[in-house]
Amino acid sequence: SSGINAEYGEMSIWGGENLEMSFRLWMCGARLEIVPCSRVGHIFRLKNPVSFPGGTSNTVNRNNKRLAEAWMDEYKEIFYWYSPGIEHKDAGDVTGRLNLRERLGCKSFKWYLDTVYPDLFVPSLDYLGKGALSNPASNFVSGHIRCSGSLSHGESGVILLP
Repeated sequence: SSGINAEYGEMSIWGGENLEMSFRLWMCGARLEIVPCSRVGHIFRLKNPVSFPGGTSNTVNRNNKRLAEAWMDEYKEIFYWYSPGIEHKDAGDVTGRLNLRERLGCKSFKWYLDTVYPDLFVPSLDYLGKGALSNPASNFVSGHIRCSGSLSHGESGVILLP
């Protein structure tokens, strides 16, 4: 199918397809509804019946990069902050997904954040720098904390992100 129900855009096996479908539905004019008394189930198998080319993490990381490149616009940079190394992985050609967005007249990821998930804290893309914190005096080093200066609306300072 080439419309809003289009397949998952050449994602492999699984990983990220649920988000890809959600972003596509929300941003391209469909509805997701919460139906009272509805039930959703997921069956897990003891052994996965499929293999993951290059391993599970490589497959999921490739899928997530495809998701970010196709749907998250400039906000993909924030995703890459939290997923070090994925930015430089090969996601394949996402032109088909970008063309689908254009053909369906999909809204921006900023619209999604502002309209669908306005309570989500989104770090400013206008930052002074990012990186790890360290304190040589206490031997404290953290590669998981990201720093960004907030210069939006005349403010200055440092925001620590988990």
